[in-house]
Amino acid sequence: MKIIGGSNNAALANTLSTICEIESGRELGAYKLKFRFDGVITTIRVAFDDQQSGAQMVITNMTTLPDTSGGISLDDPKGRGFGSVALQTLLTWAHNNGLTKIQAVQVQAQSERFWKKNSFVPLNNITNDFRHISTTLDPRPA
Repeated sequence: MKIIGGSNNAALANTLSTICEIESGRELGAYKLKFRFDGVITTIRVAFDDQQSGAQMVITNMTTLPDTSGGISLDDPKGRGFGSVALQTLLTWAHNNGLTKIQAVQVQAQSERFWKKNSFVPLNNITNDFRHISTTLDPRPA
């Protein structure tokens, strides 16, 4: 079933539990998602139906850090592909649920290569936002 935003945001968010953990439910209009790997946690914060940009899903923050809760953790997990795996899992989930307008906002200069290799293109705006492009859904940036 394809669910798109609006009053269905809670139902949409509930389906996220099939791919990751949702930490503490909804926080300031966004959801904090945790993707666990051996010794690593990638956290992605998302919001739905952004009125300003028109995006159906906005990624506002993303981090990959050692998971210290299980006793085993990598010293520095960055650059090992965990973030890309988590992001691609989220993007597949989004597309399977009818969300095709996806944006990463306020991308830091040192992270631009990561977003580009994961099929995002810069919008060349003052806040350095990036829009996801999918060759299977719509090859043109919105």
